[in-house]
Amino acid sequence: MHLISKINIINFKSISGAFFTFSKYTPLVGCNNAGKTNILKAIQWAVKKSSLIETDFFDKTKEVVVEATISGVTEYVLVGVDETHRNRIKDYVLNETITIKRTQFKPNDRVANIKLQIFNSDGTWVNNPAG
Repeated sequence: MHLISKINIINFKSISGAFFTFSKYTPLVGCNNAGKTNILKAIQWAVKKSSLIETDFFDKTKEVVVEATISGVTEYVLVGVDETHRNRIKDYVLNETITIKRTQFKPNDRVANIKLQIFNSDGTWVNNPAG
């Protein structure tokens, strides 16, 4: 089973910067308005194409960055991905994990301007290899 095991959120809604680790079952517990929903929305934004608006930026003068590590990316999981995408991402699976980073530089930007990158074995970020 694959799952998001780590997430680093920078400048998203009420979160100026925070790092979270997750297991198969991780409850989010906290007071009202502590940011639990904002963590979930940051995860959603990291994996789905969408543009953020002004109220999604903690500081509108800085970019929003969300890095997510997806663990459990086994051969079985990769077989479930269509062949074109599988061939483009398989070299980025490191110890059964993929780490992605989504960056939006300003509010209300076009989706095409939002950067999606994947972590490479040489320690660098590569622009979206799956297109």
